[in-house]
This record gives sequence, C-alpha cells and structure tokens, in this order.
Amino acid sequence: MLPPECIPPTLYCSPDELEIALERLIADAAYRESLGQEARRFVRARWNPRQVAERFLHILKGEVPQSWLFDPRHIRYCYGYGLPADKVKDRIARVIREGGRQALRLTDKPELEQRLCDFAMPAE
Repeated sequence: MLPPECIPPTLYCSPDELEIALERLIADAAYRESLGQEARRFVRARWNPRQVAERFLHILKGEVPQSWLFDPRHIRYCYGYGLPADKVKDRIARVIREGGRQALRLTDKPELEQRLCDFAMPAE
C-alpha cells in the first residue's frame, strides 16, 4: 500500500520466521549495523520534525497527494500482523462460526468477505 520510499528499512519477516530473524540480528553484527545505518538515514530524511510538520500542513490545507491515499476495498491480504497463519485462520473461522459471515462486518466489501471466508474455512 505504500511506495517503497515510504517504507522504513527493517528486517521484515513472517511471525513463523521471527526466531531466525532475531538470530540473524544477534549473530551478524555487520548486517545489524548496516540496517541500523539505513534506518537512521531514513528517519533523518523522512521523519525529521520539518518533514513531519510539512506533511501535517498538507493535510490541514486539504492538499493531500493522491499517492498518500488508497482504497481499502482493494486489500487482499488475509494474514494479519504478528500472528501465525493458522491462528489467524482459527480466529476468523471462530468469528464466522459464532456470528455468521455478517460478523466479519464486511458486507460492503463482498470480495474481501468471500476471500476471508475461503481463507479461514476452505471448502472440503
């Protein structure tokens, strides 16, 4: 959803790969330091007080660039953040079992609703 230049450098991984990622950060000092330097450059360039204030001014003036916006109806990602896929599936399936599809509160987004249903409760 974000352009690459807006994404801070970090070691991205799935929840299932967290232990491996942490081990890499602990064991590989050169990689850790390089990633830290990239993050510092990013923050100084994109998140410094002046840059943040300028973005707020754009918002206050109603001058929000199109590149800042996205339509949430186009989201196709089902896995959530920070949970292994099996736990996400289990929680979505439980919501559907206990409250029906309408419990997802996605009737205005039928494609996403169907995608979540298929993800959590695939036809057998």
